[in-house]
Amino acid sequence: MNPAAEKGRVDYRVLPIEEVEELLKVVEAERAEAEAEEAAKKGTQGSPK
Repeated sequence: MNPAAEKGRVDYRVLPIEEVEELLKVVEAERAEAEAEEAAKKGTQGSPK
């Protein structure tokens, strides 16, 4: 989002449902990827025996 021309003012826009759904898909995919990376890190850092 671009900063507003006037200090203290916020510009915003209303997103159509389709755009919100697409953004949610992107966020979900990134979350799943991050969780997989964390699981892989934990899997390689097993307790020493």
